[in-house]
Amino acid sequence: MAKRQRTGIYLRPEVIVRNPGYIEALQEKLGLNLVIISFAAALPDSVLAKSPFDGVPLSDACLEGLLIKHLDGGVVDPLEFDNARSCVGPAVKASAEGTAEGTAVGSAVDALRKAGVEIWMCGGCYTERRLMYCPSNPAVNDWLEAVHVHSATAYDVDGLDITHARYPMGSFPRGLFSCTCDHCRTRARELGYDMDEMIAALMSARERLRQIDGKLLSRACDLGMGFLDVAQALDLRSGVLDWYRFRADLLTENLRRFSRAVKSAAGEEMLFGADIHPASLSLFVGQDHATFHKFADFASPLAGVSATA
Repeated sequence: MAKRQRTGIYLRPEVIVRNPGYIEALQEKLGLNLVIISFAAALPDSVLAKSPFDGVPLSDACLEGLLIKHLDGGVVDPLEFDNARSCVGPAVKASAEGTAEGTAVGSAVDALRKAGVEIWMCGGCYTERRLMYCPSNPAVNDWLEAVHVHSATAYDVDGLDITHARYPMGSFPRGLFSCTCDHCRTRARELGYDMDEMIAALMSARERLRQIDGKLLSRACDLGMGFLDVAQALDLRSGVLDWYRFRADLLTENLRRFSRAVKSAAGEEMLFGADIHPASLSLFVGQDHATFHKFADFASPLAGVSATA
């Protein structure tokens, strides 16, 4: 990846198409040289054939079979099921060929190429916010690989920026204890982890945490204690850390697979990267800063800037 200063912006394709001169104005005022556009186009039949959905909208039984499972065996959260029903497959909204939405991506790419800016395509992955497709499910991974390869080869873009390649947001407790399905049990064994020991350690940790005074834990955090400090103080079993390392290793291996497939189809010069949480939070959503280099040419930090004075 060429090391140069990039000034970029995330834009929907239709914003570019409907506002001629907008990109040029940003180039002049801000020095814009990179635009990351969201993928929202119709897919060819060859890609749609790989969708694990049993229809559009898909059935509840199919959806529940594809989602991550909590320790209790239940789905993590049904509140975002309607989002899934509007998709043709995990992370891809339905878009009819020939519609304004379906053709906006190609038109936006043409406009950006004429403006002389670098173009990255932003594609979704496993997670909405709390709803997540199981990253160990072969059908889910086959679909995502096909979508990412299509995004990289069907349009004149310079890179792919994968978003939501993570577990549910860390503020959502049930997401921290998923997934324990049969697919994940198999992948855990392949990666050298003991699913039964990890589950037992998590159950034990839950009981230990129930015995702690919440105010005391809050004061400890105010003093700067992090997760590992609390884990050591509570004498939590090593399986707890193994659990979060397993999830991170799983996502790393999957993203390395996608990166290899994209570069094999589009060429080694095609950039591949993903957004990532700060190091203090990343492990809780399955992201490991220490292994990001195994699949990524770049990282898009998820860092908020306060707008308050």
